[in-house]
Amino acid sequence: MANEEHLTIIRLVLIGESAEIWNDWRKENPDIIPDLSRVNLQGLNLEKIDFSNTNLSQANLIDTILTKANLVNANLTNASLQSANLKSANFKSANLDGAILENTNLTDVNLSHANLSNANLFCAYFEKYNPNLESVNFENAYLWDTVLSDINLSGVNFSNVTSNAFFDNTNLEGANFRSARLEYVDFSNANLKNADFSEAILKNIKFHNSIINENTKLDRKWLLVWEIHNSDVKNRNFSGIDLSNTDLDNIDFSNADLSNANLNNASLYSANLHKANLTNADLSNANLGNANLNKANLRGAHLSNVYLQNADLTDANFSNASLKNTKFGNNKGMSQLLETELELEEVICEDETWILF
Repeated sequence: MANEEHLTIIRLVLIGESAEIWNDWRKENPDIIPDLSRVNLQGLNLEKIDFSNTNLSQANLIDTILTKANLVNANLTNASLQSANLKSANFKSANLDGAILENTNLTDVNLSHANLSNANLFCAYFEKYNPNLESVNFENAYLWDTVLSDINLSGVNFSNVTSNAFFDNTNLEGANFRSARLEYVDFSNANLKNADFSEAILKNIKFHNSIINENTKLDRKWLLVWEIHNSDVKNRNFSGIDLSNTDLDNIDFSNADLSNANLNNASLYSANLHKANLTNADLSNANLGNANLNKANLRGAHLSNVYLQNADLTDANFSNASLKNTKFGNNKGMSQLLETELELEEVICEDETWILF
């Protein structure tokens, strides 16, 4: 529990809405380690307050203004900091294990050597080029819709995180993503040299223009995805390859062989599949919106729950394809002739699920 004397000083701060009383007391008592565990400071303006080495575990700091505050070595385990303004605050070596930092402004915050393991950083915003994130520990943190673009995070520990964060243009050289769960993460233009993704679960990742090397630990599937994102794959042979749960938007697969490939839940929005061989491919739940399927061969393909709105289907071959819950709409080449041809070729339209918008 919080120390009553320390709470009395804080109450004076609450009355005067100024951090000066507290800061003066800290200067007069440099050897005291304040205990403000479980304190309620919600919504207060505590700009420039000195909470260094302070026990703020389980404190309520929701909507609190802590701009330019000193929280060096502070204990903030399981503290609530939702929507707090932490601009230019100093959290160097602070313990934020289990802290809730949803929607927090982390512009120019010093988090070097801070422990953010198990922290919730949903929609937290880090300013571009922040130089003060050295050796941060994000182990098992929740980084959903978190913006970590254009930052140096080399060597940072992201093991076991759950994330769809934006890491575009970020330096992640030597970063640890072991056993992380990464969905829809954007690594475009990121430096991934020596990064470790061992045992990580990846889904729909963007690797465009990112940099890897021989020491980057990605399994074979995701090394191939990186290659697809960063090289010419026209006319390539991907027959029987597992590309499920991948982001393949805008990729040029023209004349490529994707027969028997697993593209379940893949996103191929605006992909060029002109004359591509997709016979017997599994495209269930895939997004083919706005894709070019002109003269593509989809004979026997599994297209259940596929989104095909605005796709070019001119001269595409759908014979014997499974079209359960397939969604068409505004498709070039979707003429009466094509529909008749599909019917003649015994295309499977189970439960009358040919959906037209």
